[in-house]
Amino acid sequence: MAYKLVTLGGDGTGPEVMREGLRVLSALSKVLDVAWEVEDIPCGGQFYLEHGSRDWPEGAEERCDAADLILLGAVGWPSPTGRARC
Repeated sequence: MAYKLVTLGGDGTGPEVMREGLRVLSALSKVLDVAWEVEDIPCGGQFYLEHGSRDWPEGAEERCDAADLILLGAVGWPSPTGRARC
């Protein structure tokens, strides 16, 4: 049986954090003999800038509710225009 895992990688450093978190989870899962059905849901400030009305897709709340585990990366964006401030 596989457990349901939802990943919310976010933006900025979020995808990097998520990638490393999944590596740790994978190593631990092998030791514990646990399987995961992974679903990634895009989210965060970058998603909002690209889609304009929500910070994650329609139906994401229900998909998270159905998950056994949710991993959240960094979410946000440094400026309203999407460009980094210097």
